[in-house]
Amino acid sequence: MTAISTIFAMSVIALGFGEGMEMMQPMAIATIGGLLYATAMTLFIVPILYDLLHRNKDITQEDLDAPEEE
Repeated sequence: MTAISTIFAMSVIALGFGEGMEMMQPMAIATIGGLLYATAMTLFIVPILYDLLHRNKDITQEDLDAPEEE
């Protein structure tokens, strides 16, 4: 939520409305890009990679040593 609110606040600066905004516009664009990248990594990329790397590790040595129940 904080990233979204910051992106919306910086979008006004990134669009360059107002006097003297041409100096702040590159900083706003870089901030928006960084927040979008970090949010996408946190919400999508990292959980997907974690799931892919730890998918077949459910069987442990304890599970193999335990007697089978019938």
